[in-house]
Amino acid sequence: MQDTVDMVDDQEYDEEEPSFSDPEDYEEDMEDEELMEDILKEKPLEADGIDSVVVVDNVPQVGAERLEKLKNVIHKIFSKFGKIAAEFYPEGDGLTKGYIFLEYTGPTQALEAVKNADGYKLDKQHTFRVNLFTDFDKYMNISDEWETPEKQPFKDFGNMRHWTEDPDCRDQYSVIYEAGERTAIFNNDAKEPIVSEERARWTETYVRWSPKGTYLATFHQRGIALWGGEKFKQIQRFSHQGVSLIDFSPCER
Repeated sequence: MQDTVDMVDDQEYDEEEPSFSDPEDYEEDMEDEELMEDILKEKPLEADGIDSVVVVDNVPQVGAERLEKLKNVIHKIFSKFGKIAAEFYPEGDGLTKGYIFLEYTGPTQALEAVKNADGYKLDKQHTFRVNLFTDFDKYMNISDEWETPEKQPFKDFGNMRHWTEDPDCRDQYSVIYEAGERTAIFNNDAKEPIVSEERARWTETYVRWSPKGTYLATFHQRGIALWGGEKFKQIQRFSHQGVSLIDFSPCER
């Protein structure tokens, strides 16, 4: 029995190993960004040390007896966005100065902290303002010379008041259903509502019409989107993290 096993093993070793090398005429048609997108995001940059630092303003000013408690609260809030490598609380006259520096282990974590913690309300008197440390250098180096903005091409969004041309004078209304997964715009027909537009995950919470019905606003974690025209094309976006309420001017401008 042992001889048989040895014979099988010998046959396996005698077989030619498959080649995993590319042919000589093979040309790579995929970029590194496609193959290793997640890995390249963590690629160290020349200014990693600075890019990983955030500045938090409107932090409570406390003395030495309350400093440790403040640090614990700050760490609990900001460690949600990544591992904090270092922290610095400037002090003067026995109190912290109301702003701090936090260094993360990577720039992507610092960016997440800015996106999610800017505007965080700690209490009635303190609402955090969070910025990347590199932003200060960028804004300090803005040129004093005026540069004429580049003229943007005209975008035709179609007839923004198209429903007013409806021969049956039907109004439109919106319905969110399937636990918020789908949103539809209906024409309010006398016999049966007619679907004008329907989309999946069009909004994350609810929608709101502008006063004259020109725009439909949808709510998202990172801001507001305005839609309009016969096919409800996206007109504009307004970035505002965690927005929950908006209002229009009477003239919709």
